[in-house]
Amino acid sequence: MTATKAQKTLESSAYIDDEVTALVNIVGVEARVKPERILGRSREWEVATARQCVYCVLYNRGWTVSQIGRAMNRDHSCIIYGIRALNDRYGQRGQRLTTSLMNRLNEAGHSPLIDEAIQGR
Repeated sequence: MTATKAQKTLESSAYIDDEVTALVNIVGVEARVKPERILGRSREWEVATARQCVYCVLYNRGWTVSQIGRAMNRDHSCIIYGIRALNDRYGQRGQRLTTSLMNRLNEAGHSPLIDEAIQGR
């Protein structure tokens, strides 16, 4: 997917907001996976794991699986599977990774207060 297509992918969903965009970019840098691949349909292990990290962080920030599904253009059952798979695969390490990513998101200027401002995603 080209950079132009990736930008259109990010802009095309009414549910994608600054918080999701920032998180996808942070996870992309950490996992060395391009953001458009995280938002895409690839089932490669590295890409799927990066996508599951996004699911976990959003879920831990209080998003429902339906809200995450809309933001990521996935069915809610995919979100549930992704969260469970990451937790089963990595256990405590996965929780530390999720916490670290949440801290990075907060440092990027996206604090939990944004969640209160963005009701009805």
